[in-house]
Amino acid sequence: MGYGQVAVRPVEFAALDPEGAIQRGVSGRVEIVGHNGPVAQALVVQLTQMGIQAQIAERFAAPNTGLIVTALEDLDPEQLHWTALEQAQAFRAAGGKRLVILQLTGGRFDGGPDGGWRGGLSSLAKTAAREWADIEVQAVDVAAQGVRAADVASNILQVMGAGEVELGIGVEGELVVPVLANSVMPIAGKAVPLAGAWLVTGGARGVTAACVRETAAQAGGTFVLLGRSSLTDWPAGIAPTRSLTELRRSLALQAKDEGRSARPAEIDRQARAALASDEIRINIAAIQRAGGQAIYKVCDLMDEAAARQTIEHVRGEFGTITGLVHGAGVLADRLIVETRREEFERVFRTKVTGLKTVLDCLDLSTLRHVGLFSSAAARYGNTGQVSYAMANDVLNRVARHLHGALPDAKVTSFNWGPWEGGMVDAALARHFEDQGIGLIPIETGARIFADQMLRGDRRYVELLIGDEWTV
Repeated sequence: MGYGQVAVRPVEFAALDPEGAIQRGVSGRVEIVGHNGPVAQALVVQLTQMGIQAQIAERFAAPNTGLIVTALEDLDPEQLHWTALEQAQAFRAAGGKRLVILQLTGGRFDGGPDGGWRGGLSSLAKTAAREWADIEVQAVDVAAQGVRAADVASNILQVMGAGEVELGIGVEGELVVPVLANSVMPIAGKAVPLAGAWLVTGGARGVTAACVRETAAQAGGTFVLLGRSSLTDWPAGIAPTRSLTELRRSLALQAKDEGRSARPAEIDRQARAALASDEIRINIAAIQRAGGQAIYKVCDLMDEAAARQTIEHVRGEFGTITGLVHGAGVLADRLIVETRREEFERVFRTKVTGLKTVLDCLDLSTLRHVGLFSSAAARYGNTGQVSYAMANDVLNRVARHLHGALPDAKVTSFNWGPWEGGMVDAALARHFEDQGIGLIPIETGARIFADQMLRGDRRYVELLIGDEWTV
């Protein structure tokens, strides 16, 4: 008996027989962008030797031409991912015919030399493959550290045109592809009571709070919930409600009755703040009823100095920090060609910059549990969610790195399918229903989280929760 209709499948990377890969070969013209370094230069040399016109360019602008985005340049993670996204936009606008995006996470998607922070580029390719059915798209994870540039280039050219949207090339040229293992079963027995304190980003609201509540029910513990919202009192004279529409109407009527002028934007801001604060208090009480201690701290993870100060206060007040749950996330859905820089930044920074800030502020050696909220969109790519898919795939690669770096910690990146609550509205729910993708019930998802975090098999780093998406 499993978790009802919800499957929990470990994501693994298995060897691919080179003879089994469908080779379509390389033809026509190829432009290489992203980095004028040894690998790019070696690609030009080898392509030219194959009789293919190839050149290094700053920006793709040649119709009916293939594009290789090397993405090996020395840029910070945010700029790296945005630059690759811009190149993909230019590729589409110019009418390119084959897109290959290279990623530097060790050739086995295990984090690579920089710990996984450059690990979201494969989801750019997977999303492009969904949005652009008329072109060939491929993501290749390469091992470049300690490997001759000519060998790296040769390995890349050998797999270009292979019938795999996503694959990796190891140091010796070995090929790996992602595969899903059989669904794991619920875990019997009792969890060991938690020691120390857990930091939880985004944990005072939404599905993350439900996961913390179930964890507290199974193992007790102290949970410090970090969020950007300041707690405000419920508006005086307004009846309790969980409906944003009703609360806005009540606030507007109250202002009219009192002879005050209130702009709709101000009413909306007040209503949202009141509902957020009410939800936070409700969730704190629920966690404490379940058997845990819950404390809410206002903390903006985009402000590293303030975050460091807050985390130092947490250490001083509650002792050793032994757990981290990164559940923060926002949506700004757009097709690749429509995505704007500010939308990308909002999504990427909340997921990636926020996690990096917390990790930089912690003594990682004390961590015994790390749970990252990723998404099935990272595993499969998703139409209209390129920024979200890339940001969440970075979390998967960082989790792989932390798994290797922290042998005493249980590190899990949860690639959640859509929940019945959370960020899935009615329109998005219908979209998933049309694709045959079921929604994860809140209680089931929370139980999966607690089971796997507290007693799951340490070998399972990436878990896909929910239905497989049509590829």
